[in-house]
Amino acid sequence: MYIRKVTINNYRSFRTFEARLQQLTVVIGENDTGKTNFFTALSLPLSGNQIDFNQKRLSVSDINKDAVIDFLKSVVSDDTEENQLKKIPKVSVTVEFADPNGLV
Repeated sequence: MYIRKVTINNYRSFRTFEARLQQLTVVIGENDTGKTNFFTALSLPLSGNQIDFNQKRLSVSDINKDAVIDFLKSVVSDDTEENQLKKIPKVSVTVEFADPNGLV
């Protein structure tokens, strides 16, 4: 098995992000481009032991700042409560796996 696709929403530097991966994928980039955020996001759904449970708790700084700003603007602008609830930032990380041999 290998990770075929990663989708990240509203986590740190990622507002919406999707990466399609191959069996061997190298992640490179300049400083401050989100490499560490990408791997930290991957650790959220993939680390399953109880010791890592405390690391899965998100703080406000883990939520994408643009998503937070959009929400705060809706609160200040007398937007309806229904619209405000829709703009509450939701963090999600989804991971799709594939069999390298094409088997199900």
